[in-house]
Amino acid sequence: EVARGAGSDFATTSDRCADMTFAFFLSHTWVPDDLGRDTHQRAIELSDALRRNGMSTWIDADCMGADVDASMADGIERSSSVILLLTRAYVERVHRGAVCGSENCHKEFVYAHSLSKPCIPIVFEPSMRSVKTWPCGVVRLYLASRRYIDGAKCTAEELVEGIRTYNRQLQPPKRVRTMIL
Repeated sequence: EVARGAGSDFATTSDRCADMTFAFFLSHTWVPDDLGRDTHQRAIELSDALRRNGMSTWIDADCMGADVDASMADGIERSSSVILLLTRAYVERVHRGAVCGSENCHKEFVYAHSLSKPCIPIVFEPSMRSVKTWPCGVVRLYLASRRYIDGAKCTAEELVEGIRTYNRQLQPPKRVRTMIL
C-alpha cells in the first residue's frame, strides 16, 4: 500500500514507514547468492531479527513507495546507518550502475556514501570472504581496506550481535567535559 502525500499523486514511502526514523537501511540485491539462497528473503529475515532486538529498519519489502528512487533516498536519509549485504551479484550491480546508472544497488551505495552515512558491510556469501575475490569496481574501491562482518553462513539472529558491535565502533566517542576547580 502506498501512502499518499498532500498534493502528490505518489508518496515516497509505504504507510508502515511514514514519518519514521530508522537505525538501519538494508541495501541488497534480489538475485540468489552463489549457493542458490534467496538473498532478498535473507535480508527480510535480518530486518525482522533486528526489529525483534529493538532496532528499526528500512527494507524495500516493507517501506518501498510508488516512486522507487525517492523511496530509497528517503529511507537512506532517515536511517542512521546503512547495512550493505555483499554478494557477488550486489557488487557487480553496484559497479554496473556506475557505468549505466540504472541499478538500484548502485544508487543506494553511492547515495549513502554521499551523505557520509556509516556503512556496515556484511559478506553474505562464502565466495566473498576474501576481498581478493571481489569483482573489481566501486565496492572494492571503497571497502577493500575496511573490516566487514562475515555473515556468509550465519543466521539472522547470529548477525544481530555482530551488527551491534560493529555499529558501536562506528560511533564517534562521546566528548567528556571536565571542569577544573
